[in-house]
Amino acid sequence: VLTTLPPPPPPIHPVAPPRIVVVLPELLPAEIPPGGLRAGLPPPSTAPPTA
Repeated sequence: VLTTLPPPPPPIHPVAPPRIVVVLPELLPAEIPPGGLRAGLPPPSTAPPTA
């Protein structure tokens, strides 16, 4: 059983990373600007230590 488990993991790993990398770049720029969370959020000056 141990020899049959190793083979399946490899094919699953390469397929997962590509999907996550494509979703991150699209969600990050959409919600967070190139400057960063602090640059995009308007309440950074109100509570910088909390944010």
